[in-house]
Amino acid sequence: MTKIALKFKEAVLQSTPILICGQNQLAYDLFKVFVKQTKHSLPLMVLTTTGGRVLSFLHNGVEDETLSGRFILPEERKKICPELTEFKCSEEFLLLSEPNNPAAAEIQSLMSGALASIATNGQQNAKILKSLDVVGNAISVYDEEARLLFANRRFYDDFHIRVKEKPIGMKITDITEEFGLNFRSFEKTSSGRFKMFDVLAEGKEALDWEIRLEFTKSGEPSRLVSNDMYPIKDENGRVKGLVEITRSRQQDVKTARKIVGLSADYTFDDIIGSSRKMQQQIHVAKEYAKSSFSVLITGESGVGKELFAQSIHNYSPRRKGPFIAINCANFPENLIESELFGYVAGAFTGASKNGNIGKFELANHGTLFLDEIGELPYHFQSKLLRVLETMTVTRIGSNQSLPVDVRIVAATNRDLRQMVKDGFFRDDLYFRLGVLNVDIPPLRNRKEDLLLLAEALLAQGKDPASSGAKIERSFQKSSGSPCLAWKCA
Repeated sequence: MTKIALKFKEAVLQSTPILICGQNQLAYDLFKVFVKQTKHSLPLMVLTTTGGRVLSFLHNGVEDETLSGRFILPEERKKICPELTEFKCSEEFLLLSEPNNPAAAEIQSLMSGALASIATNGQQNAKILKSLDVVGNAISVYDEEARLLFANRRFYDDFHIRVKEKPIGMKITDITEEFGLNFRSFEKTSSGRFKMFDVLAEGKEALDWEIRLEFTKSGEPSRLVSNDMYPIKDENGRVKGLVEITRSRQQDVKTARKIVGLSADYTFDDIIGSSRKMQQQIHVAKEYAKSSFSVLITGESGVGKELFAQSIHNYSPRRKGPFIAINCANFPENLIESELFGYVAGAFTGASKNGNIGKFELANHGTLFLDEIGELPYHFQSKLLRVLETMTVTRIGSNQSLPVDVRIVAATNRDLRQMVKDGFFRDDLYFRLGVLNVDIPPLRNRKEDLLLLAEALLAQGKDPASSGAKIERSFQKSSGSPCLAWKCA
């Protein structure tokens, strides 16, 4: 074997072979026919796609089938084997050969004519397939062995596959391994892994099949997607493949965040208070914001615990992530679990047919603010503790544990230490939440902040007399502790 042939073979053998199908199979069959017709010698002849898929490797007229279906990027091939001459057969296919090879020129001419004729007859189908690139959802087609036959542009974008041709002909299991994809289903499948295997085996469509798509190689953030899978059957009812439509649920998540959570609008600059006690707590909170540990904010009602929570989020490395707030006192005992962890379709009577995303998932890569944590039912505290220890959640009705990346900020106006002593709050959960503590003093303990508060109220256009009277009354009540954190318009 010539030196150039050896270099090419060694480079191509580094890739994984896949099944040749569709247009690639047609070009391969034509190539074999025209090779038999030529009367010229065949020292080295390689048929590839313009994207780099090797279809046939001939050396001295003998085909090396171990290279068929393997892949090499064109730029890599040109770097390793610059001596190879390209003979363009069409927009999709190339012949590679050593210079001055009359057989390559002859076969190129024959293949160009044949492929052009086929292309003319197939233009309508090509237009239909090309039009699917404008669809906003990923569309893919698989054969009965779950090998990818076609995918539109959105499929490659969503799965972060840069070389569009590369996965064609690969099984879904090989695609996930090759490109570092991990599918986490919320519900159990009959096949044990991919739902599409159930569809291929049973011939029944699967709608709204929700998964979390994780990118183990690229490090991209995980995404929630929902799949519709439709079996393709022949005239005898045998399943020959399936069509899958994948929709991103990120927009649904964003909408849900706006509805059920609070945007973190406040920063430490919005907190008004020049007193030593308040400035001390702001300084402490800023230092805590830089860490990833849980923060427990304590203080009487109205001192601004939520404003501190939002400020901590906006001062932290997670500021670009979501800020989700939930008041633990606002949900009945039987609903708090579904609100925090979510549930799958049909998990219980009255459950949504599409399931529900829990607050932990909504807060992924951001901050979850658990307000009034002291009101959390005792029997549920162990479940919350488990999530905080493992940083995984399991939706109600599912057996799939999903990892979450969430920073917890909790707040309460109750004495959790006393609740622990009285048996109303778990000590292990208390220590898990209170790794870092911020205690906000009431207004009656920081008289010097009264004037600043009055000025802030006046700046907002409030009536001076009524505002001053309100401040005075609030301060005179020993139990009162009006909030001294305002966002001034």
